[in-house]
Order: sequence, then C-alpha cells, then structure tokens
Amino acid sequence: MDDDVIDERMAVMLLLILERRRGARSPAAPYVEAIPARFRTPLHYSDDESRGLAGTNLHDAASQQRKTLELVLRERARPAGARLFGALRAWERARRGWFGRTFVGGFTSSAKISEDEFRWAYSAYWSRALSLPMGDDPTAPTVEAIVPGIDFANHSCGAPNARWEVRGVVRGAPDPSDPSGSGPRVELLGEFGATPAPGEEVVISYGDKTNEELLFVHGFADRDNPHDALVLQPPWVIDEFGEGGDLNDGMKKVSSRSAKELSKETRELRMEANRSREALRKFKGLPAQVVLPAVPPARGLAGLDDDVVKTLEL
Repeated sequence: MDDDVIDERMAVMLLLILERRRGARSPAAPYVEAIPARFRTPLHYSDDESRGLAGTNLHDAASQQRKTLELVLRERARPAGARLFGALRAWERARRGWFGRTFVGGFTSSAKISEDEFRWAYSAYWSRALSLPMGDDPTAPTVEAIVPGIDFANHSCGAPNARWEVRGVVRGAPDPSDPSGSGPRVELLGEFGATPAPGEEVVISYGDKTNEELLFVHGFADRDNPHDALVLQPPWVIDEFGEGGDLNDGMKKVSSRSAKELSKETRELRMEANRSREALRKFKGLPAQVVLPAVPPARGLAGLDDDVVKTLEL
C-alpha cells in the first residue's frame, strides 16, 4: 500500500486469497472456510443467466463491473499479489529451514491470481463489509471493513432483531473517556423490544436498499422489501434495438430478428423519433431515468414528483 498500488480494500481481498490458498495451515482457516465458496451476484452469472438481466439496469452494471475488474486484476491485483506471495514463500522457506518441511506443511501456491479467485475475494469483501463511521458526525467519511462474526448475520428488511454500533471512538480517534477501556470496537446490540431469544437467528439490516442493489452486492432479493423501487430508463434507450446505455450505441445494436421484421424506412423513422424524444427530454431538463416506489402511491400519479410524471408522459 505504501506505493499506492493498492488500497486497504484490495489488501483485504489479497489477504483472503492468500489465506484461502494456505488452507488448513492458515490461522484464519475456520473463518475463510465459512465464507461461501460461490456467490450468486450477477458478477458470477453464466452467459445464459446474464441474458436474463437484459433490459434492466443490472445488465449494464454487471457488464461494466466485469470489465473494470478485469483491468484491476491485470494492473493492480496480480502485481501486488505476486509481491505478497513472494514474501510468504520466503518466510515459508525460512521456517522450513528452522523446523523442517513437515512442520511447515508445504509451500503455499504463488501462482498468478486467477479471475475466479479475484471475483471470489471481491464478492466476499463487498458482500460482508460494513461502512464504519470515522466519528460522531453523520456526514463524516466512512471506511469499509469486514468485522468477523457480525458479517455472518443475515439481512432482514422489516424486522431486524440486532444492530451493530461503533463504540469507543470520538471524532475518528480513540475515546479517552470510554468507561470500558476496550478501545475502538464494533459491538452487536439487540434491538429494543426485539432481542433474539435463545436459539433464534440474529438478523441485522444491510440498509434501506432496493432489491436491485441487494442482488447486485449480496446476491439475493426480498419479495417483501419495503425499500424496493423500480428504476426506468426511457424506452428509446432500452427497446427492441438494444440493451440500454448510450442512445447512439443502443441504436447500433439492432438484432438480426428486428432487422428482418422491420423495413429500413420503419427503422430509420423510429430511430429519428427516439432521437427527437431524447433531445426534447434534455431541452426540458428532465431526468434520464425515473425511480418509482415498489408500492404505488395512494394518490396515483399525483403522488409522484412532477419531473417523474413529465418524464413518464414523454
């Protein structure tokens, strides 16, 4: 990290990969073995599963995520990983010289980090990390961190029976007046009036996230999620001509089926109409996408923001 090749998040991901490679010899073996071997986020979808997301915001987000991670793996993770594995190999050789190979249990693989390994570590980190506040100010920056133990708690949208809280910190520094004397820490607390009974599962809230966000980061959706919302992009961006994104790019992705069914004149007219709609949207200063609540407002369209209604009308 000293040369800014990686940050703290990447360092944790590399540590997870390293300890996973060490297997039973790792002091963190029980923890690493408890992490799922496979994740169900769109990052890990097969081609057929990814096609099922076509027309949604997740499709483009997952596609861009894969491209970004390929670059990060090649330019940052692999070079840093090579240095980390090299240092571990030197340490293991020294230990072998002191105690013999039987004690060491063999050498940890120093092979190049694979795409599957990196995707696993990336998903393990982001699906488990907590955004810890650096102080009492709610507007202060947060830092992501994995807190073993708390990170095994499942999510509940409507009825969490526990929550986590940072204690022993004042303005980003240890609190000298902390009566416990335990220093900065993250504590798991029971929710008032809903403390789990013996044998009951402890569930926390991952935040007021939509199902789209829950699926993208954690790999699941909640049918009864009160925070769910529907994000709509203009139909002239996501239509039978393409899978979303930039308007001109979408117009270029004409499927062979559409090309056969529509005449050249019809396609040109529709493309021109779509460009005109997009120009009108920009002229009126309307949003490029609208967010609709999961539960329709009691007043119907009257319960929506004016810009949302105008965009829907357009």
